[in-house]
Amino acid sequence: EAGLVRRDQRGKWAYYRVDFEALDSIAASIAPR
Repeated sequence: EAGLVRRDQRGKWAYYRVDFEALDSIAASIAPR
């Protein structure tokens, strides 16, 4: 639900992958400046 993982449903199988753009935006917002 946080949008960090993408899910592709292919028949009865589901494939998951990391959404690196979302991860980068979160990392940028919590990184010290």
